[in-house]
Amino acid sequence: MNDSSAARATAVLDVWCELQCPDCRSALADLRALRARYGDRLELRLRHFPLEKHKHAFAAAQAAEEAAEQGRSWP
Repeated sequence: MNDSSAARATAVLDVWCELQCPDCRSALADLRALRARYGDRLELRLRHFPLEKHKHAFAAAQAAEEAAEQGRSWP
């Protein structure tokens, strides 16, 4: 899972999402605003919840984890 550094954070937000979900995509702007406002005081943890109704959800979750391992995490 994608965990930012907890040592500096004073609050943790677990974000359960499905990367093909339109509602999750619309929440991305809010997550970016929270990160901009609270910086290192907020730890965002991406938790994947792939839904069967979205054909590529599991592959998208795998790709997100691989990107995080390369330092290109979401959001």
